[in-house]
Amino acid sequence: DALTAFNMKAGDAGHFSDVLAAAASNANTTVSGMGETFKYAGSMAGSLSYSIEDVALMTGLMANTGIKGTMAGTALNSIFTRLSTNTNGAADAMKDLGISFFDSNGQARDLSDVMGELMTAEQKSNLANTIAGTQAQKGLLAILNASEEDYNKLADAINNADGAAANMSETMMDNLQGSITLLQSAVDGVKISFGERLSPYVRSLADW
Repeated sequence: DALTAFNMKAGDAGHFSDVLAAAASNANTTVSGMGETFKYAGSMAGSLSYSIEDVALMTGLMANTGIKGTMAGTALNSIFTRLSTNTNGAADAMKDLGISFFDSNGQARDLSDVMGELMTAEQKSNLANTIAGTQAQKGLLAILNASEEDYNKLADAINNADGAAANMSETMMDNLQGSITLLQSAVDGVKISFGERLSPYVRSLADW
C-alpha cells in the first residue's frame, strides 16, 4: 500500500525496506510504526511527488519526540494539505519569510529543502500554528526544533540506506532465538520436501 501511495513499483520494494530499516535503526520508531504513519500521510505525500526518503526523515524526527504512528501520519497529512492548498494562509505565511512551497513550475519543492529553510526561521511556534494548525503543530515543531546534528545523522542514514534491511535482519538473527528460527525453517523445509515426494503415494492410499 505504501509503495503505491509513493508512486513506487514492486521492484522498488527492496530499497523501500532499506529506507524503513535505516530510519527505524536511527530514530525512536519501528518499521511497523512508520507503516502506520504512511497510512495517513502516504497518499498526500505521493501526490506532491515527495520521496520516501524525505517523508521517512520527517517521520523519524517526529518519532524522536514521541509523535509516532497514527499521530505522526495525521500531523504530516495536515501539514501537506494546508501548505498545498494554502489553508488559513499557510503558504502565504511561508512566502512572507521568503520561502516558497512550490517552484516556478507549480511543483512542490523538495520537502527536505522546505523544512530546512523553515528550521532557520524565527518565531517557530507562531509559524507552526499557522502552517500546521492547532492539532498538527506539535509534529511540525518536532521537525523544526530538531538539532542540526540529529537531522544530519538521520538524513545521512536514510540517504545511504541500501543494505540496511539485510543488516537489521542479520543483527536480529544473531542470537539464540534467531538460531531456533533458522532451525524451524530448516525443519519446515524438510517437511515440505518429504511431503512433495510422498504426496502421490499418500493420495493414492487415501483415495483407495
